[in-house]
Amino acid sequence: MSDTSESWLPFIVAQYHLEGHHRRTEHWSLAALSSRSRAHIFEVVGTDATFNYAPRLDTDFARNPLFRGGCIVGHVRASGIAQLTELLRAVRVVRYALDWDCQNWVMDALRLLRDMDLDDAEALGFRLVSTSERAMRDELGAEKERWEVADDTIEERLFPASA
Repeated sequence: MSDTSESWLPFIVAQYHLEGHHRRTEHWSLAALSSRSRAHIFEVVGTDATFNYAPRLDTDFARNPLFRGGCIVGHVRASGIAQLTELLRAVRVVRYALDWDCQNWVMDALRLLRDMDLDDAEALGFRLVSTSERAMRDELGAEKERWEVADDTIEERLFPASA
């Protein structure tokens, strides 16, 4: 499709190296990738006292030195990004709870999307392919291993370099 507004973007759980957290070693976000370097990011940022939803456009996505790959969970129509951004504002953000963090938010966001009426999801331009937490954690672990041995990570597989 040449019409960008009608193109489907891969929707992934992206993981980043995280230090100093009391129980996690990866920060998670959701990302809709339009290229290796350009991604619409949906995430919570901050500390347990300041967590907040912070959607943004990242134009240097794969160059982040903390990025450790990701796993695909669906596709979103490029023209639906603004609606998705607003929809994800409804995902609960918890503060002052040491057992809640960005990974909980990502799982809650995926549950919200999974539980949508199919007609509503189609109107939004969203299709999930997987939301199993166990399968995602397994794939993210394998992805981190690929990153550690300098193998291709998700953005390289989705958007191969031109020969």
